[in-house]
Amino acid sequence: MRDRINNARRAWSPPGVRPKAPRQIVREFLYVFAAICPALGKMTALILPYANTETMNIFLRQVSIDFQVYFMIIVVDQAAWHLSKKLVVPENIRLIPQPAHSPELNPTEHL
Repeated sequence: MRDRINNARRAWSPPGVRPKAPRQIVREFLYVFAAICPALGKMTALILPYANTETMNIFLRQVSIDFQVYFMIIVVDQAAWHLSKKLVVPENIRLIPQPAHSPELNPTEHL
């Protein structure tokens, strides 16, 4: 995720006149979706422009292809796009939601 705020620090004006220098606030975000298999030493990741059900479906399809000979269990937090009814979970993947308010249980945070 990247956050940028343009901040004008200098502006010219006649003596005794305070310059008006409006700021342009620009926010740009990227989201990293990743699945890691420590036993195999394999990882797959996608950098996507949004975090929503559509991009989660893209990610799950990619994980299913990359690990097609394995049955994958993916631990997810309870973000809306992880548990959406419109989510298409491939046959070789099972999503297990972690308990609410427990980021310390997220296995990816410890790798």
